[in-house]
Amino acid sequence: MSDGLDFYIKTILEVHHLSDIPFYANCTQFRNGEGMDISFPYSSEECGLCGTCKKRLIQIHRKEYDSILFVGNGLSDRCAAREADFVFAKSSLYTYCIDQDITCHFFENFHEILGDLKKQIRGVIFDLDGTLIEAYEAIYEGLREALQRLRKEIFPFSDLRKYLKPDLETTLAEFFSPEEIPKAVPIMRKKYEEVYLDKTQFLDGAREVLEALHSKGILLGVASNKLGRFSRGALTHLGVSGLFKSIIGAGDVLRNKPFPDMIHAVLGEMELSPQEVVFVGDTLTDIETGKQAGVDVYALSTGFYSKPELSQNKPKRLLRSLGELIHAVEATTS
Repeated sequence: MSDGLDFYIKTILEVHHLSDIPFYANCTQFRNGEGMDISFPYSSEECGLCGTCKKRLIQIHRKEYDSILFVGNGLSDRCAAREADFVFAKSSLYTYCIDQDITCHFFENFHEILGDLKKQIRGVIFDLDGTLIEAYEAIYEGLREALQRLRKEIFPFSDLRKYLKPDLETTLAEFFSPEEIPKAVPIMRKKYEEVYLDKTQFLDGAREVLEALHSKGILLGVASNKLGRFSRGALTHLGVSGLFKSIIGAGDVLRNKPFPDMIHAVLGEMELSPQEVVFVGDTLTDIETGKQAGVDVYALSTGFYSKPELSQNKPKRLLRSLGELIHAVEATTS
């Protein structure tokens, strides 16, 4: 379906031996070298914004198919994206889908779409803080202890989120000089270890999602910039460590996220390829990490970043909620 002109679409299909594919576009009739007339047989009086109403065409063909997938990139694709069962989007259509909360997969080329259609998800790797659990009180108490001991100004708990960065050292760099950070790290970690188990809790629905995926035979893993022993300790305390095939945190590999080392380590313990796994995270760093590891990233706006902010890094998919992950996995295994 195109809002372009039929004569060049027909030529392109013929050149590539695809003339048997039906197409819908605005019609042209040439007048003996004196210009051409254009008609719009697939327009919609109800809307009138496009010469070819793609929404109307999807509605006409709806009964012929179990589901309709739509691939697009521009203004004339917006109504079709709202009507289709699933959307592959890029350029301005991707931005529109994010703004309108339309579920879509971002794509750069058709090889990615083919990969998505063939993909069978056998494993899910999760970030931890902001994705599965919330431990802000414990983080604040550890940071406050370091600030107090090194005689720095203490900020209120309500301001914590604006200071948190992807890893501990970067967060501490907001308050301490490079020479002070090695002193602040053990102070913060000691206090955090004293309080974090009692001040860590699941985000809404996280336990249920983990149990549901595990029951379906999906392998689960964690890749977190939280210290590895704290990551494993929190999940053990919450009673779900047995659901995971691999739990990798800071200190377990040479480099933290956004380097791909953690993802590679989890994949190794899962014995799965990057194509069989998705990585679920809530930060721009998580998106970058997944891309570096060659793993599709499903992003969640449950942490510090909004959907529009996350969309700037083009994750494969933006989840409305963690619960949507179950349906996304089922769609690849049915």
